[in-house]
Amino acid sequence: MTIKELLDNSFKIYHDRQQTIWLFETVFDVKFKNIIPFEDDIPQVDKISFFLTAVGKLKDGIPLERILQQTEFCGLEFLLNNETLVPRHETEGVVDIVKSIYDYDDGFSFLDLGSGSGNIPVSILSQFPNATATAVEISKSACVDIFNNAFIHGIHRRLKIKNKNMFDINENEKFDLIVSNPPYIKTADCNILPVKFFDPLIALDGGKNGLEFYDFIFKNIMENRDDKIPNIILEISPELVSDVLELTERYKISGATIEKDLFKRDRFLVYKNN
Repeated sequence: MTIKELLDNSFKIYHDRQQTIWLFETVFDVKFKNIIPFEDDIPQVDKISFFLTAVGKLKDGIPLERILQQTEFCGLEFLLNNETLVPRHETEGVVDIVKSIYDYDDGFSFLDLGSGSGNIPVSILSQFPNATATAVEISKSACVDIFNNAFIHGIHRRLKIKNKNMFDINENEKFDLIVSNPPYIKTADCNILPVKFFDPLIALDGGKNGLEFYDFIFKNIMENRDDKIPNIILEISPELVSDVLELTERYKISGATIEKDLFKRDRFLVYKNN
């Protein structure tokens, strides 16, 4: 089977050409625009088999990122596994907000709670060469991905990884910034979302009212702070805006604001201490 025949067959199986081309480029490590002179070549048999199987999975509704176990975030490639959430592009707003607070050369330390694949801390460290970070993640296999992603992007020496439950942390170390994209879907809603088939439940379930992790984060911040509350950037559900703001008032974190994601939806709770 030639490259041209392979592509023609794959387009018949799955009609989203863009995703099929992205899959082809990843599997065969070639840009689609460069294959015309080689379209009569015969690819490796093992890659043909993997590619066609993957196209069938796309047709069955499995996300491409989950098939390849990798994704792009903030222009960087990240390895994934079945115990890590597939990062959403709207989450890149966390990194953008950090860039609005700190300058490129600033030296600051930050804590990322529930790091998953490490996409948030690795992306921030990649853009701030003098920053350091601690990533807390409950899944051992996810911690392996965090290290591998940090190593690939050359920032592993500035990232400390802690394999533990977020609820078990009692940080004596002080941080300038706390970031997190915690689970925020209400438990009852997790069972009706199609994403539950492709992302680990532990990364989605925010408890009965979706606020369990925010309540813990604010409580932990106030119990372990010095004179000054650190900067805070948390991803939230647009449906939880008023509830999360009420929590900040309860814990006397005054002045928190809500910022929008790239789709113009209320998505981030931000507290700046300056």
